[in-house]
Amino acid sequence: GRFFSETLGTPYGIGQVLFKATPLILTGLSAAIAFRAGLFNIGAEGQLTIGAFCTAIVGCSLPDLPAVVLVPLCLLAGMSAGAAWGAIPGFLKARYGAHEVINTIMMNFIAAALVSYFVTNVFAVAATVHTPPIAPAAEIPRLESLLGTLRGSPANMSIVLALLACGACSY
Repeated sequence: GRFFSETLGTPYGIGQVLFKATPLILTGLSAAIAFRAGLFNIGAEGQLTIGAFCTAIVGCSLPDLPAVVLVPLCLLAGMSAGAAWGAIPGFLKARYGAHEVINTIMMNFIAAALVSYFVTNVFAVAATVHTPPIAPAAEIPRLESLLGTLRGSPANMSIVLALLACGACSY
C-alpha cells in the first residue's frame, strides 16, 4: 500500500515517476527503432550513459550562453554522442559481421566505466562529492511551472519531448 500511496498517491510522487520514466521512455524507443530495422540494440543503456554525460559536459562548459541556444545545444550533444556510441557496434557489424548483441552489451559496460572514470577523476570538484553544476540556462523548464501541484518535483518538459518522439515513431 505505501508503495502506491507515496508514488502515485501524491503530486510529488507522480512528478518523480514522470522524471524517472522520461529517459526510460526514450531509451526504450531507441531499442524499438533498432528492432524495427531488424537489429537488437541491447546497448541503449550505454548510449544513454554517454549521451547524458556529454549533455552535462556541454551544459556546464558553456554557462554564458542563453537558454534558447544552450538547451538545444545540450540536446544535440547528447543525441550525437549517443548516436556515435551506437555507431561503433554498427560499424563492427557492417564491416566485420560482428554480432550486435554481444558488442552492444560490451559497450554498456565500457560506457559505464568510462563515464565513472571521467566523473570521478576529471570533472569532480575538488574537496566535494559532485561535479560542476549545469548552467541554469541549460536546464529544461520544470513541469511545476505548468502544473503547480508538482511543486518541488524534478519532472520537466522533457517528458513532453519523449511522448512526442513516441508519437512520431509510431507511424
